[in-house]
Amino acid sequence: MRIQDSALVAAATLSSRYIADRFLPDKRSTSSTKAASRLRIEIDSMPIEIDTVERRIVQLEIEREALKKESDKPSKERLAKVEREIAELREESAGMKAHWQREKDAIQKIRARRSRSSRPASRSTRPRAGANLGKAAELRYGTLPGLEKQLAAENDKLNQLSRSSGC
Repeated sequence: MRIQDSALVAAATLSSRYIADRFLPDKRSTSSTKAASRLRIEIDSMPIEIDTVERRIVQLEIEREALKKESDKPSKERLAKVEREIAELREESAGMKAHWQREKDAIQKIRARRSRSSRPASRSTRPRAGANLGKAAELRYGTLPGLEKQLAAENDKLNQLSRSSGC
């Protein structure tokens, strides 16, 4: 995860204003770490919209089981409505889960690409010190640009997914 400089400046400003029991470097890093961990948890956990639909499905399934025991006409009509609503909500939930999973997969691919692109970057500085300039050139001008292009493509896919979901 990358934190922009403007976010760090805002964290330092706000932490100096609102956190009184610590000094500045600790304040900024604590607030930045909390924000980053919260974002990570939000990415890895189920979105609230999906959770709300899932809870509604469970409520309707409980109501359906109670209505199955009834034999009067209004109960049977309500049972039919409940079953239709459950089917609609399951379809909606499946669509939202699929979209969420695609976004999550795109984020995982980006993380993996960043990890792979940081390894050659650090290796490209080592061969120079050992006078292996051919290997340094291969890494810097061959491997790294390709990985950066793949990372940019994955970021574009994630942005398109986010725009299509209305976020």
